[in-house]
Amino acid sequence: KRHLSVNVDDSLTKKSFENNHRLSLMKMAHATRTFWTQAEALEFITERQKNNNSGEILYLFSFESQPEGKRRYQVADIDVFIHEYYQLPANQRHTYEIIIDKKPSKLYFDLEYDISANPKINGPRLTTNFIQV
Repeated sequence: KRHLSVNVDDSLTKKSFENNHRLSLMKMAHATRTFWTQAEALEFITERQKNNNSGEILYLFSFESQPEGKRRYQVADIDVFIHEYYQLPANQRHTYEIIIDKKPSKLYFDLEYDISANPKINGPRLTTNFIQV
């Protein structure tokens, strides 16, 4: 089985992040917070947005907490989140973005196909065709 991960917005790749972003200590200190319930995380975002004069956009992500498998919720600035994400070992990078009602979002696709059932498929061309449609 071949797994193709498609990210239409390449601006958030690790390489471009490392080359284009330098995080300040102040931003790191104030841009992330972890909660044990989704409701608490959403409440935090709502309160922060009420007093938001800086244009800060906060995102909500969900992780499985090891080893008990419970979820935890991280509210973060996108730059800080990406920085922290790439600090994790590759086998721990299982994160879900929680789409918040009435907030801007981007659509991502994870395309998979069985090579043995589709031996003549050209994965990169198929991905390009999918994006163009």
